[in-house]
Amino acid sequence: ATMATCIALVGAVAVGGTLALLTSGPKNITNTFAVSNSGYDEANMDFIVREHQYTQDESGNYDSTNVPTAPGQGLSYHNLVAGTYLDKDPYFTLRNADNEPGTTPPDSWVVAKIDPQQVLALQAKGLDFSKVTESGDSSWFVVKCTTADGATTYQKMDLLTVDFLNDVDKNEFLNTEDNIEYCFIYNDYLTAEESTTSLFTQLSVGDDLVTEGFSGDNNLPLEVKGVAVQKASEATTIDNSLSEIMADAYPLLF
Repeated sequence: ATMATCIALVGAVAVGGTLALLTSGPKNITNTFAVSNSGYDEANMDFIVREHQYTQDESGNYDSTNVPTAPGQGLSYHNLVAGTYLDKDPYFTLRNADNEPGTTPPDSWVVAKIDPQQVLALQAKGLDFSKVTESGDSSWFVVKCTTADGATTYQKMDLLTVDFLNDVDKNEFLNTEDNIEYCFIYNDYLTAEESTTSLFTQLSVGDDLVTEGFSGDNNLPLEVKGVAVQKASEATTIDNSLSEIMADAYPLLF
């Protein structure tokens, strides 16, 4: 059985202390940017989200290719087949598109967020995360953000896992209290022309795929947001700078 719907990656990328928002319709994605003068250059596309294009095989699996999408372009998946998988690998790049020293973006930390309610909606239709990396450990740490008495504190937790994204019984991500939220921080800061690893790489389409209520252009979104935060000169590790990084990133992600 196939599912006549699509899963669209909607990337919201925040740069230079202001929000650069990518919005999606059922089959297309557009972007608008608002950039401050804090070192990130809109015209140069200093901070971008990308993923790799795909091909669908005869069994219905969506296999990743070596060809990246255009900056900010999301992908949609149509005619989902029960028991298959979807390669999907959003990642972030800090780049100096013109290779001009005068426009080189600053060294930057990258913080990302996935909406847990959208993950629950995916699961309700029979889709789960199946890989956060192709092999080995993730390069993204979970950050727990707890708000009390109007102030938010930040705690770096373990590396991101598939279980964290999927399993309500093993973590709080999909069943958070009102004052607890989660995001993900890349394990090292980026310099110009560097990229993060993918936040995740694959989703699985369960044998219990639910098609009722989805037809035509109906859209099951999966939104990924990212923020680039300029690294302070003395901030060489996440542990000695997490609060300062998150103080800038949190208002743009939540």
